[in-house]
Amino acid sequence: MLKEVDLVRYYGSLYFWYTRDISYQWISLSPEPLVIKNYKPTAADFSQDYINTGNLEQDYYALELDKPHLHEQELKHILFLHLWLNEIDFVFIDIGANYGNTAIPAAKFFKKYGQHNPIISFEPGFVYELFKNNVKINQLSDIIQPEKIALGNQNRPIVIKSMLEHSESNSTQELRQFYPDLQLASCHLVDGMTLDNYVEKHQIRSPLLVKIDAEGSDFQVLQGMNKLLNYDVVMLILEYDPKDLKNFMPGEEVLDKLSKDYKLFNMRTLDQNVQWKFSFIGEEMDSFITFSQNVMESPSGWTDILAVRKDLPNLDKLMERILGSAS
Repeated sequence: MLKEVDLVRYYGSLYFWYTRDISYQWISLSPEPLVIKNYKPTAADFSQDYINTGNLEQDYYALELDKPHLHEQELKHILFLHLWLNEIDFVFIDIGANYGNTAIPAAKFFKKYGQHNPIISFEPGFVYELFKNNVKINQLSDIIQPEKIALGNQNRPIVIKSMLEHSESNSTQELRQFYPDLQLASCHLVDGMTLDNYVEKHQIRSPLLVKIDAEGSDFQVLQGMNKLLNYDVVMLILEYDPKDLKNFMPGEEVLDKLSKDYKLFNMRTLDQNVQWKFSFIGEEMDSFITFSQNVMESPSGWTDILAVRKDLPNLDKLMERILGSAS
């Protein structure tokens, strides 16, 4: 299958991008210089003069978390800083790497503070080949490890469905049950594995920060990391889509299970003017039911949630930072 590729400068990083993907049209909504298509790199793009320029403690209190048009990736910065300040030497598990939209800005942020926490990024779809090259062109191969593996709840090969003009929508699930306008482009077989098994196989002993965006397979990914959720995962970022989850378990029950060991936060506003902003979800089933209903009735029908272990050092300080006076 031939697909035209463009080099895009997207929020300061370089990405090879399929031009027929709907996401290529979405990024056009951001004006230059935030997004520049058909980009011609300059020497400045490869200077790496940002390395070792950050101040951990100073920036922990200086980061603006409620500024207008805060980018999705910026919301994660306070989490990285908190872990470093509390001497938690974590591994970042990026499930659903896409073009590298999460891993690449995260790795650059790590280098800004002289940190070299490994980022292991899983992407089983067609976009994997572009993702590998995006890591290289941004000079981040020393931090980011791409893996063409579909994480889920079984250790066996699995079929991935790719949707036409949606290279970002590769899934083990039938996405057309919710989006009937999607057209199947192809199916291909990839290695499947649970995160529990991957971590054991590769003898990863560090605490984990896990981000899951598995295009409808998020519940299976959670099932495949039950052992890790008992202790090893200090923070979890999960795409929360109640309509996908209800095929397996009501979304509020997923939140209720997580709430036994984790504090739960919403990461997006649910109104027409979607902004990346933290808010506390609650700790009781009633609050989870209300939250799930609000998500389903929101314009996008999904959100991202952050789960933070209740025994995380200085959790009260982190809550104060991400919620402000609301905490």
